[in-house]
Amino acid sequence: MTVSVRYKPISKGRKRIYLDFYPPIPHPGTGKSTRREFLDLYLFDKPLTPTDREHNKETKLLAENIRAKRQIEIQNGQYGFIDRTKKNVEFVRYFRELAEKRKTSKGNYDNWLSSYNYLSAFTNGNLLVSSLTEGFCNDFRDYLQTTSKLNNKNERLSQNAAHSYFNKFKAAIAQAVKDKILTQNPLETVASIKQGETKREYLTQEELEKLVATECEPSLLKKASLFSVLTGLRWSDLTALTWAQIQHSEAEGYFIRFKQKKTKGEESMPISETEFR
Repeated sequence: MTVSVRYKPISKGRKRIYLDFYPPIPHPGTGKSTRREFLDLYLFDKPLTPTDREHNKETKLLAENIRAKRQIEIQNGQYGFIDRTKKNVEFVRYFRELAEKRKTSKGNYDNWLSSYNYLSAFTNGNLLVSSLTEGFCNDFRDYLQTTSKLNNKNERLSQNAAHSYFNKFKAAIAQAVKDKILTQNPLETVASIKQGETKREYLTQEELEKLVATECEPSLLKKASLFSVLTGLRWSDLTALTWAQIQHSEAEGYFIRFKQKKTKGEESMPISETEFR
């Protein structure tokens, strides 16, 4: 790859400076091949004054500095253009590989797999990395917000489902940047899908007392469910609970100190003193 300084005649006896790339490289915004990057610099064709001559001298030096910088950036894969061997990476397949790495968490894996299915349907299973432009990302976002469920043509995706699937797409793009498959994130100027308000169901005191009085086998499942109700623990955190995480203080009473499996955040959660007989 070579980068050269070129000139194009413009008005008022001047010529504009641009960089010439050879061979052509894919543009980061459109994915189309290009050989030119126009700089906001110009020279006088026939400098008549010492000021004009000084302007030409300084401008040529600046243009050469930019040319040298571009040469190094392209060689290091830092200029936002895709390496010629990487631009043909099949992104849908890459996305599926990322999804398969999430199998340790069923809920997360299912979301990744659903996002993959929608991306595959939108692209017919074919999407080269060189096609991952800002325009494509906007189109895929709009597709998720307007499409029907894949298994039900009469029911559209919920706002939160579209939000979740687009977030997985964003995570895959970010990983591609880390893996140096992409040298620039095309989502930087793309709006996200907002999360919708959710309605959370809860048990009333009467319903909870009825649950306590209801026979259930195995009994351990019933105890675990009631403990979850009284503490607010997710099932994944409940099954990982140890005695060491249950603590007591005079001021707070009994509480649980643990790290959430889903968010990895440290939490302290009080244990209700409600008793059921």
